[in-house]
Amino acid sequence: MFRKSIEVDRGLLDRHLRASLGEPFATMTERIHKTVDVDAYSFVDAPHDGEATLVSLGLAGYARAMKFATDDGYAQELQMTVNQPFFGDDLIDFFIKSMWVYARQRTLLTWGLPMTLAVPVPGSTDMTALLPTPSSAIQVCTEPAGTTMFCRLVPIRTEEAFWLRKHQPAELVAALKDKHADLGDLKRDSVV
Repeated sequence: MFRKSIEVDRGLLDRHLRASLGEPFATMTERIHKTVDVDAYSFVDAPHDGEATLVSLGLAGYARAMKFATDDGYAQELQMTVNQPFFGDDLIDFFIKSMWVYARQRTLLTWGLPMTLAVPVPGSTDMTALLPTPSSAIQVCTEPAGTTMFCRLVPIRTEEAFWLRKHQPAELVAALKDKHADLGDLKRDSVV
């Protein structure tokens, strides 16, 4: 079966990322579904000292090409920020698999609706869900094709994910803030 390659313009998003987080210390390119190259940028000490951040670049263009962006072109890129001791090859592989899953599902993420994982986030003991939230570090980038939102995937504990079934996402976010939870600490205690 022949698949047409999808070309994705990365110029404006690339400049936006570099302005927000600085120079990436590494980039990897992953061919997603034999149609589009998606980059994974790795940043150290970004957005803050002691943190490491992974960001996708190309998923928003893929969403627009595959028609699962909104009619006005709104689409998402993925971001994950952890404390540097948790950063390594296993987490990078996990993030790339997350990009694959996102692309395969062909649907935009819903803020506050946790994504349940088959395995814990690497480096954690019981973080088996990711909570999509708007990124405060990168925000949005308005491109000619539409608005791109950077969606921060916050690892949450199993009991927090179950708790969300009966509570609003804003309540969990408030609990995380009230207890000064370090969202980059993959071994943090539950806040519920």
